[in-house]
Amino acid sequence: MGSAGDKKIETKEMNKQNPDFLPTEPHFATFPDVLAFRARYQPEKTAFTFLSGKDRVAVTYDEVFGRVRSLSQMLCENHLNGERAILLYPSGLDFVVGFLACLCAGVIAVPASPPGTDRLAERVKNIISDADAVVILTNREVLAHLKKLRVLKSLTAFPGGGSLSRFLLRKAGLSSIPDWGNIPMIATDALKTGDGTDFHPPDISEDAVAFLQYTSGSTGTPKGVMVTHKNMLHNSGLIGRATRISPASVVFSWLPMFHDMGIITGVICPVHAGFLCHHMSPMDFIRDPLSWLRQISENQVTHSGGPNFAYALCVRRFDPGALNGVDLSSWQVAFCGAEPVRPETLSRFADVFAPYGFRAETLMPCYGLAESTVGVCWAEFGNGPTYKDVDAEFLKQGIVAPPRSLAQTRRLAGSGRVESGLDIVIADPETDERLPEDQVGEIQVAGDSVAAGYWNQPDLSAEVFNNGPADGGKRYLRTGDLGFISDGELYVAGRIKDLIIIRGKNHYPQDIEATVEKAHPAVRQGGVAAFSTEISGTEALVVLLEVRSGQEGAWDEIIRAVRRAVSVEHQLAPHAVVLLSPRTLAKTSSGKLQRGGSRLLFENNQLAALRTWTRGNGD
Repeated sequence: MGSAGDKKIETKEMNKQNPDFLPTEPHFATFPDVLAFRARYQPEKTAFTFLSGKDRVAVTYDEVFGRVRSLSQMLCENHLNGERAILLYPSGLDFVVGFLACLCAGVIAVPASPPGTDRLAERVKNIISDADAVVILTNREVLAHLKKLRVLKSLTAFPGGGSLSRFLLRKAGLSSIPDWGNIPMIATDALKTGDGTDFHPPDISEDAVAFLQYTSGSTGTPKGVMVTHKNMLHNSGLIGRATRISPASVVFSWLPMFHDMGIITGVICPVHAGFLCHHMSPMDFIRDPLSWLRQISENQVTHSGGPNFAYALCVRRFDPGALNGVDLSSWQVAFCGAEPVRPETLSRFADVFAPYGFRAETLMPCYGLAESTVGVCWAEFGNGPTYKDVDAEFLKQGIVAPPRSLAQTRRLAGSGRVESGLDIVIADPETDERLPEDQVGEIQVAGDSVAAGYWNQPDLSAEVFNNGPADGGKRYLRTGDLGFISDGELYVAGRIKDLIIIRGKNHYPQDIEATVEKAHPAVRQGGVAAFSTEISGTEALVVLLEVRSGQEGAWDEIIRAVRRAVSVEHQLAPHAVVLLSPRTLAKTSSGKLQRGGSRLLFENNQLAALRTWTRGNGD
């Protein structure tokens, strides 16, 4: 009988010969357990690849774990356990290492988009303040970019080498951002650290907060969703079962890693299930959406997806010359979520790319939100989308009924089966009373994927996360979304809240309205309404604004200023900008904006507009 050392060598050799060889997987309590398991039993297996232009960088689990362990040791040596660290990385290996290192060190990671404008820099500032973060982790590329933007008003070189004391982290030797509260900023790709072999991870409970996913931040009251280790593992398991993920699966992602869908499907799920995930920059996808499909073909990808706009963009940019030799027959799951799923988009995508081996049953609409980690329910594997035609006018009244005419028909795509592993109910948004099938109400969710609440906002957390129907002590999440259940399928019908979702990204109307108010001195304060409307099957932004009297000669100038401000600060191009006379915007008796009422007036051409600019009709 061989020694324990012989068995260890034998196991390592077996893993080299067959990287998919695994013993029975144990129950994982926290995510560091998962990563350590992969590094021990699949060290030679490629975990991720990162595409940049024509170059591709591949890393094994052993390489990932080595870098993670090294950075984790530095974080622990500086007593950052339980503290918050802002992650300002572009999507890529540096983000993966920084994020996983935080999880292993017990540091609460706070992913954020590296700012490219003053507005985005203000968003990061608000997140830093709300999270009470003590350090920013980033790389040299982002540091150089921030310096060019003059976000960094003073920049000192990191001395490198050795461990950093808590005092050094806060006070000396690191890039600092006075506008962001003098918080130290560490370029982790410049650190000279050891191999991490002496790293001893702290005790972490499954209920510990792993990261904060901010759903807002460009206002003074950002909301950080507290995602625990239990949430991550539970939701990843649900996704794996719904999409039939296995270690042999191959995933491709272009989704931003600092967003919930990108971080869960592109980082957490791959490590949890032990499959290979290829990554491409989100900007590369936007520049050339068909490169997504070429990569699926080249790498024989089985699972990939994104928001509705991604599929629409591929159809809009369709060019047969760019798809020579492309074969999409390996694609088993094309998930579609993060914004309203539009039946016409799915049908068109399936038709256009059928000649390239794409199968309509591959499409998998899904529904979720950050407050439930990311996923709530998914369409049945291999069955394709489920559609339901309802009467549009009745639906607005909360009634699900067959359409009375073709003109009144609204087709909805099912967003998944309610037997997803979470308890999904439809409730009256006023009384929380459960509603029967085919009746519209608020979608409410209970289960281990539902996050712990909003960071440092106990009252709002109690209202949103600890409400809903009383059912055996379950804690129901109020999603703020309207929907109904029909034949066991969830259909999303709209939103209670005024959240605007365009190209897969959430925009809060009050943020856009604040931008417009400052765009030109002729705009009346408190006289702006921003909302989305459906144009040619996609959501588009509309801005209504009251202008001061006596500005007739400046109307075109005001419109140009509004369009420019919204574009620069929110990366949005309005579909329409409508100028109104003072005190004509729809408001309640208490003076609150009626965005829904404003939307109806706009859609029915009932606004008494001074001037209307619409995209496509010139300036």
